[in-house]
Amino acid sequence: MPGSGAGSARGPSTNSNVPAFLSKLWTLVEDADTNEFICWSQEGSSFLVLDEQRFAKEILPKFFKHNNMASFVRQLNMYGFRKVMHIDTGIVKQERDGPVEFQHPYFKHGQDDLLENIKRKVSNTRPEDNKFRHGDLTKILASVQNIHSKQESIDVRLASLKRENEALWREISDLRQKHSHQQQLIKKVCNRCIGIVRHNRLWWNVVLFLMAAPAYIQICQSERPPHLPSGSALMWYCRAERLSCNLRPNRNRISPTGSVGFGP
Repeated sequence: MPGSGAGSARGPSTNSNVPAFLSKLWTLVEDADTNEFICWSQEGSSFLVLDEQRFAKEILPKFFKHNNMASFVRQLNMYGFRKVMHIDTGIVKQERDGPVEFQHPYFKHGQDDLLENIKRKVSNTRPEDNKFRHGDLTKILASVQNIHSKQESIDVRLASLKRENEALWREISDLRQKHSHQQQLIKKVCNRCIGIVRHNRLWWNVVLFLMAAPAYIQICQSERPPHLPSGSALMWYCRAERLSCNLRPNRNRISPTGSVGFGP
C-alpha cells in the first residue's frame, strides 16, 4: 500500500501555481505518521479518510486551523474532488463510521507535478451579467414601489366607497321608517273614513226603512195642507203613492253590506 511505510512527509515540488490547500492536502496524505487517519488507496489514484471524527478532531486543526469536516469536504468539492461510491452486490455502501474515499484525475500518488492542473471552480457569472441582473433588480424594485403606491390609492378609494355606502344605508333606513309611518297614518285615515261611511249608511237605511212603512205613507197621504185646492190635493196624493211604490222594501235587492233595497 503506497504511503504505508514509515518516513517523514514529503511535500510537492516547489510550484507557485499550486494552491496552498492542495499543497497541505498532498503533504497530509504523504505523511506516514497520519496513515491511521488519512492515506493513499492501494491503486494510488485516490485517498481515504479512515475515521472522519478523529480526523476532524486531531488532524484538521493542525493543517487547516479548523475542525469542521463538512468545510473540508466542501473545499475538496470546490477543487473538483468527488467522493467515490463503492457498489457491492448492486447496493451502494455508505458506512458513516467507515473510510471515505475521494478522487481527482490530477491527484495521484507520486505525481505531484499534476497538482498545478487542479483548478478551483469559478462562477460562470460575468460582470456584464451582474450589471444586467442589477438592472433587473432596479426595475423590479421600481415596479414594486409603483404597485405599492397604486395599492395605497386603491385603499383610499375603498375607504371612501365604504363611507359612502354606509351613508346610503343610513338614508335607506330613514326612508323605510318614514314610509312605514306614512303607511300607518294612511291606514288610520282609511279606517276612519270607512267607519264614517258605514255609520252614515246605517242611519240612512233606518230612515229609508221608516219611510217605507205603510203607516208613514198613510200619514203622508192624509196630511194634505188645508190651503191647497182640490187639484193640488190630487197631485199630492199621486206623489205619495209614487213614493210608496219606490220606497216599498224589496227583499230581492239586498246590498252586500246588509242594507235593504227599495223599489219594484
